[in-house]
Amino acid sequence: MRRNAIRILVVLSTTVDGKAQLRVTRAFRAAVIATVVLTELVVGINESTAAFPGGNGKVAFAATKVVEGQLEQRIYVINGDGTGQAQLTTGTARADTSPEWSPDGAKIAFESWRGSGPNVYVMNADGSDEIALTNNFLSLDPTWSPDGTKIAFAHMDGPGNEMDIYVMNADGSGRAPLTTPDDFIDDGQPAWSPDGTKLAFTSFSGGDRDIHIINADGSGRTAVTTDGAQDTSPAFSPDGRKIAFERSDGSGNTGIWVVGPDGTGPVALTPEGSGSGQPAWSPDGSKIVFRRVYGPGSVDLYVMNADGTGESVLTTSGVLFMERPAWQPVVQDTDGDGIPDATDTDDDNDGLDDTLDPDPLDEDVDDDGIPDGQDVEWVQDAIRAVPASSIKSPAEGNRNAMLSILNDVEKLIAAGNETEATRKLENVLGRVDGCGTKADKNDWILNCSDQLHVRGLIEELISNLAT
Repeated sequence: MRRNAIRILVVLSTTVDGKAQLRVTRAFRAAVIATVVLTELVVGINESTAAFPGGNGKVAFAATKVVEGQLEQRIYVINGDGTGQAQLTTGTARADTSPEWSPDGAKIAFESWRGSGPNVYVMNADGSDEIALTNNFLSLDPTWSPDGTKIAFAHMDGPGNEMDIYVMNADGSGRAPLTTPDDFIDDGQPAWSPDGTKLAFTSFSGGDRDIHIINADGSGRTAVTTDGAQDTSPAFSPDGRKIAFERSDGSGNTGIWVVGPDGTGPVALTPEGSGSGQPAWSPDGSKIVFRRVYGPGSVDLYVMNADGTGESVLTTSGVLFMERPAWQPVVQDTDGDGIPDATDTDDDNDGLDDTLDPDPLDEDVDDDGIPDGQDVEWVQDAIRAVPASSIKSPAEGNRNAMLSILNDVEKLIAAGNETEATRKLENVLGRVDGCGTKADKNDWILNCSDQLHVRGLIEELISNLAT
């Protein structure tokens, strides 16, 4: 049985016909689960991947090699320039595969073939602290939600049942089906959209494999590809505007394509029959890493630009198979406050909202030792910049009145009297409160845009004084 299984491994790994892969996998699954050849068969199953916006970190992937006469599949990482390859998983698992980075790049979800079948595990980015999230007949192809709170995966309850997409909390609790069980359709390879509203996945029905999309609540299932080709391994671009996928013509010729989530604009990125598949986007959206089969027992990872140009080889280590790549997002956190820049409204942590901050990457632009969000001078500069036509007449007299109050506020803050400083600032707010609410004849600043800007700065200052 083992000799036959190794023969199946070669067929599955050097043939990229998605239909043939699934047919062999399903036909042998019942026997394989009960034997030690489960490890070998995993190589023939493709996966999907999710790309979350950020900087480009390491590429995680699965590599299969011969160790003491036995095939062993483990998870590795490598830098985007091909340097620094390192093995992450060890131990007695028959296979560790399908790595998927969490949105913050700190963890990796993966499938591990231990005991009777594959299940979903999670570990730190350095390979430490492995934790099992599922303990089922068959659970594989994990993918994180963009907020990191959930994991979608492919699941089969038992021999002969269909495979469906399930979703669970990131700690393994709350498992529930997303696609419909018992509908005689196999669904797998889920990939979450960057905005978290949809998932792309591979659906097998009627002899074809197609890319489908479904809402995150399980509604609105729609076919993206329907042209009779074997389409697998969907991967959303970081901006959510494209889905990369692997396409086979049914005779072993594969290539990488991209298409809009609505099915429009399909474009081939690699030549037909190039043996290319399993695409994964770089977090910055500029590149795609993928697996290429270029001969019996020869599978390596390549990188190309997002338009298909500029191919270069990433792995050349000589192991049997290098596949299932996933690119680590490096979360930018300019001010080190633990809030990614993508969602941080105060990138320099100066207490001043970025929409109000003239330089959101410098916490103290005038270098006076006072963070901008606590600096009265910022409010004064904003008032000085308001055109005279936007200030109630007499314009300069009212401008000077506001500046004089703010001078007093600055002295009170320096003296440690935040309470009185706040009271005076609130008095100024009372003279810039008419925009959008009522026509206030007492308002010093009449133009709505100018008034809202000054008001926002004052409110920020009051908030920061309170903390």
